[in-house]
Amino acid sequence: TWDWDVPNDTIIADARFAKLYGVPRERAAAGAPIAEFFAGLHPDDLPAVRDAINTAMKTGKNFSQEYRLLQPDGTSRWVIAEGRPTLAPDGTVLRFPRVSFDITERKKTEAALRDSEERFRAITNSIDQMLWSTLPDGHHDYYNQRWYDFTGVPVGSTDGEGWNGMFHPDDQERAWNVWRQCLTTGEPYHIEYRLR
Repeated sequence: TWDWDVPNDTIIADARFAKLYGVPRERAAAGAPIAEFFAGLHPDDLPAVRDAINTAMKTGKNFSQEYRLLQPDGTSRWVIAEGRPTLAPDGTVLRFPRVSFDITERKKTEAALRDSEERFRAITNSIDQMLWSTLPDGHHDYYNQRWYDFTGVPVGSTDGEGWNGMFHPDDQERAWNVWRQCLTTGEPYHIEYRLR
């Protein structure tokens, strides 16, 4: 946590915040200018953080921003900072208390998940078969690219129950009946039908 006395440009922060931002603990406890805390911000993220701070101070609205902090060993850590400025009646910013959370592990997990999903899509899109997956309630939540290439419909347009519209009209009722039966009983779904 940290509290920014804006008129005096002094931030008082706890030890964890000081360590994360690379400011000596004693200096953070006594108060230091915001420039000392922001010296470790990744240069690519600094403009967006400054813009978000300025917007919050002009409007009095919540501030929430994710950005990277450079570490002494050359790595970076991701944080999310959140807070809301305290304004005087004339709109002058008096204080800007905030909290910062280290979200590096979450970012790593998100990146690993994106990588895994990209590999999954590369594999499923490289085969000739049309693949799809369905949630237990019968809602279709994934089709590989082969399905969209074959049917010519926009991506996402057959999610949910929209897939039934792809059957030949004479096959729709039968397909729905078999599908509902399989959802109810857990039996494998096996049917032949005509697709548009």
